[in-house]
Amino acid sequence: MNWAYLLIFNDEVGTRQEVLDFLDSVKEITYWYVCMPHAVFFTSTLTAGGISDLFKQRFGTDKGQRFFITEVHKDRQGWLPKQVWHMLKNPDDPRLKGAA
Repeated sequence: MNWAYLLIFNDEVGTRQEVLDFLDSVKEITYWYVCMPHAVFFTSTLTAGGISDLFKQRFGTDKGQRFFITEVHKDRQGWLPKQVWHMLKNPDDPRLKGAA
């Protein structure tokens, strides 16, 4: 079973591409979507704690790196692309049908 998460990180962690490369390297992270500079929505079978441990191993925490990983629950609101809303509602089938 997958859960939907939001990862927020600061510039000291690394570039967005470095963070995305990390997410691609974790086999339990099944899908991600970016629509904001320092935030990534993703789905995973891991807990937030498990992902956090892997993230700390990769990026560290001693040079001002800051990040936050949270499961996105049912009480949510915002102005986001349709793809994000679909992923949050369907973490086991996150790809929007017919989307590029």
